[in-house]
Parts: sequence; structure tokens; C-alpha cells
Amino acid sequence: MIEIYANRVEISNPGKPIVPVERFIDGYQSRNEKLTDLMRRMYICEERSSGVDRVVHTVEQVTIRDEMM
Repeated sequence: MIEIYANRVEISNPGKPIVPVERFIDGYQSRNEKLTDLMRRMYICEERSSGVDRVVHTVEQVTIRDEMM
């Protein structure tokens, strides 16, 4: 589910991950390989598991910037 607000976008999924949360940074595992392949070919997703790493990096940068202010 995607909810769009004036100051944020929230994405939620009622399902459970197929890998433990602690292992998110280790790589990807798709529930639906055909859908993933189609989305990759349409340039909707990259299938490289860089999303969690980018989120962590961005949060760290924002936190550091906020602490400096």
C-alpha cells in the first residue's frame, strides 16, 4: 500500500519478508521472479538490492546534517 502525504510517502506491505530483517543488507530474494524480471526490463526496478543500503545511507546523512545544525 502506498500513501502519499504533503510531507512524506509511506509504503507498507501486510506480508512478511521472506528473509529475516537482519539479513536485508545481504542481497535480494524475490517472491515472484517473473514479475521482478518484467519490472527490471521495464526499468521500474534494478534487482540489485541497493534500496536498503541507500535508505540507511540517506538516514545517516540526514541525521549527521541535523546534528550539525
